[in-house]
Amino acid sequence: GNIEITSIARDDDGKPHLRIKGKAGRTLIIETSTDGVNWEKIGVAKDRGGDQFEFDDAATDATAVRFYRVVSPK
Repeated sequence: GNIEITSIARDDDGKPHLRIKGKAGRTLIIETSTDGVNWEKIGVAKDRGGDQFEFDDAATDATAVRFYRVVSPK
């Protein structure tokens, strides 16, 4: 199934919060980049049930500009 980041918003502390739609039961790995070329794994999305997942990027500075993508192992 398709994986889609449905929203990226900043929490009260300014940290990015991602909402993701994906296939239930899958592992969704979150990667980030500052240039869209070099990607780094930063964690795994939390499964919220059904097809809903979330990820809090607690490590990213509140003013940082980042690209995000989600990958799922085969």
